[in-house]
Amino acid sequence: MINIITYATPNIIKLDTVKQIASIKPVNRSLLGKITYEASDTTAISPKAKLIRLYNNAKITYQD
Repeated sequence: MINIITYATPNIIKLDTVKQIASIKPVNRSLLGKITYEASDTTAISPKAKLIRLYNNAKITYQD
């Protein structure tokens, strides 16, 4: 018979708190000009995720 004695150490949990330093006001996220885009291979549009992925030689033009 082998006797093994283990000593349990208590789990110490430190709680972190985040202090709010300043409030952030919403920013107007509307675009001011037309966006044109093109890619030589594939353009994948995901409206749900609000993403457009351009593959190979991508070109994006916004305003000037």
